[in-house]
Amino acid sequence: MTRILILDDEPGLSTFLGKILELAGYECSCAVTGNEALDILTHEPVDLFIQDCLRPEPNGLKLYEILKGSANLRHLPILFFSAAFGPQDTAELRAPYGDEHLQKPATAEGLLAVIVTILRRFGRHVPTRDERWARYEQIRANWQQNEWNLDFEKKFREIDSWLTEYGT
Repeated sequence: MTRILILDDEPGLSTFLGKILELAGYECSCAVTGNEALDILTHEPVDLFIQDCLRPEPNGLKLYEILKGSANLRHLPILFFSAAFGPQDTAELRAPYGDEHLQKPATAEGLLAVIVTILRRFGRHVPTRDERWARYEQIRANWQQNEWNLDFEKKFREIDSWLTEYGT
């Protein structure tokens, strides 16, 4: 299963993103600090690292430099999901920092499209429709019956539809 690590100093946002990505068939972990993310990245396999840029030390740019300087982690795809890079930024400013960028706020569909693009570019596995449905059933089975709601099922079907249209 494709593993994604999300680093954001707003735990509610990283948890929310993790839930969306789990519905899309990914396995997610969340970190709140750069040091926590480094610990996870050095001890667990991760296929994609999503990080905010604007946060306490080490900030996103410093952590990017640490990872790209590491023999074991330099090939890890990194997605900056941040308000730090806006449309007004030039390609020269954005190019050295991150393998892909997505400005906050973004839609779930936009986030998933960027994730599929970067995973494919780096030769990483993108969950198939069958894998998404298997993950969905696994998540659903783990929920208590009274926690299940139609909004969750509707969101999964919407995500599945986007990804099917996107060719996964």
